[in-house]
Amino acid sequence: MKIHLSAVGTSLLRNAEDKDPKIKDKLITLGLEGWYNLSLDDKKQMVIVQNRSELKDILRNFIRENVRKDDIRKALNKEYLDTIKRIAMKWED
Repeated sequence: MKIHLSAVGTSLLRNAEDKDPKIKDKLITLGLEGWYNLSLDDKKQMVIVQNRSELKDILRNFIRENVRKDDIRKALNKEYLDTIKRIAMKWED
């Protein structure tokens, strides 16, 4: 059995869905509205896995377009920022 874990904050998922109508439309099309609140055993998790690349790109673009570095520094601690940096660097590969 293969397990896929992703360390994405639920607030990021909620903000992306709530603040960008194009993202919300895409999530509705995939049947993933409310994706920030899915349990690990929810069958919709498989839809996320199947569309991982596209969803990753959507989130990466949302972060780039909506989050300023100053806002992140004020809101988050250093460890969390380091985690985001590592994830973002992997996305660039």
